[in-house]
Amino acid sequence: MKCLSCGLENPPSAQYCDCGHEFVPGSKPRNSAPAQPSGTWCPKCKTYNPASNEFCGKCGARMKTKTSPALTGCLGLIAIAVLFGVFSRSCNSVKVPEGSDKAEAWTEAEEFVKKRLVAPGSAEFSGLSETSLIETSPGHWVVNGWVDAQNAFGAKLRRRYKCKLRYIGARQWEAEEVSIE
Repeated sequence: MKCLSCGLENPPSAQYCDCGHEFVPGSKPRNSAPAQPSGTWCPKCKTYNPASNEFCGKCGARMKTKTSPALTGCLGLIAIAVLFGVFSRSCNSVKVPEGSDKAEAWTEAEEFVKKRLVAPGSAEFSGLSETSLIETSPGHWVVNGWVDAQNAFGAKLRRRYKCKLRYIGARQWEAEEVSIE
């Protein structure tokens, strides 16, 4: 059935044209042609519609539209950027596996820094990607990072720290220098 408003060919059972025009029962189209051979099902009323329809011929609901390749590419890039952001943030909370000298140096440096804070329970330390751990000689480490902790007024502040420490044996460490800016 051809729409009197836009001239688009619609299936004989259509109550609405793709342009949104409602067919009046008993109205005669200007000219009639067979329905288009390919189509899709309406997501709302499950009526079969020509592939070119933007709206369902029966209920008027918007048909799912195909996404252009350019839009798909843009959405893909956005998804990759979001995943990269999530991954890079999660890397900040990754700890070095326990049992390694590096992991022990990092953990002990945080403990030495906590002992010098006003509110050690509020301390949140930099992640692995933002912390520098350098073994200056066997058993001697310099750890640089940041700590977010409350000050005497209860305000949480970010401060840089540097901790020089050395391993003295039997899982014991000694702080040679701890500075918090």
